[in-house]
Amino acid sequence: DFSDNRGPIMGPDLFRRYMLPALRRQADAIHARGGLFVKHTDGNVWPILGDMIEAGIDGWHGIQPSIGMDLRLLKERHGADLCFFGGVNCETLVAGTPEEAHAEARYAIEHAAAGGGLVLTCGNVLQPGTRLENYLAGRDAVRQYGAYRQETS
Repeated sequence: DFSDNRGPIMGPDLFRRYMLPALRRQADAIHARGGLFVKHTDGNVWPILGDMIEAGIDGWHGIQPSIGMDLRLLKERHGADLCFFGGVNCETLVAGTPEEAHAEARYAIEHAAAGGGLVLTCGNVLQPGTRLENYLAGRDAVRQYGAYRQETS
């Protein structure tokens, strides 16, 4: 993880100095073998997201809408550069309602799925206490709204 809910665990200058070269080497090694590099880091990565893309990541797992990582903005700004993994808050799956889980999944699909590049999942991992009815409500939103569309909006 590079960030927590407030932002990067180190400032962008330190990230660029110490982490970016290593991240770039990882991406280069994976790409040299024909792979795609999906990086996990939840939290607020806005201050370093451009650096992560510059390093060569192809996908990013850990998108938490509850802390300002809005898939609509991410898709607008970086949809040509990244595949996004996330969109439903873990907190919603544990403590929210089925209607909230359904609405979060629908929002993610409607704002980030067009043209590809969205893997709808929770922002981290399914947490202990995840309510089955909330998980199923998100699944139902995928079935209702998740038909793949080639065009972007």
